[in-house]
Amino acid sequence: MAKEKDCFVNGEEQTFAVVRGPVEFTLVLRSRKPGRNEANELPHRKRIPRRLPSGTKEVTMEQVQRFRPKYSWPERFSPGRDTPAVSMNWYEAAEYCNWLSAREGIPREQWCYEPNKDGEYTEGMRMKAVT
Repeated sequence: MAKEKDCFVNGEEQTFAVVRGPVEFTLVLRSRKPGRNEANELPHRKRIPRRLPSGTKEVTMEQVQRFRPKYSWPERFSPGRDTPAVSMNWYEAAEYCNWLSAREGIPREQWCYEPNKDGEYTEGMRMKAVT
């Protein structure tokens, strides 16, 4: 039986480290936003129920533009194509993740996100249930 790798490089040349689930950990969120509610930042237990690849570096603007060629961003926050992606919302990021999965040949039933009833990545979409 072949040993599973702890990391891999995808077709977009992004390196992923693999978290082997299930795993439990204590999550501590710290916000510096004005008016934050420290009661919402208490350490709490979280569980990752399955294997989870996680990118080891930020997605760059160049990588985002391969996904969406006409994507534009405020260059004052990310001044070059090799700088971290900015100005993407959660829906766009979820669609990007599914796009990566498609490019890697991962079967659709294994993708992480389901578009809404209209097939769009916007309000009403959801993460797939863990099976």
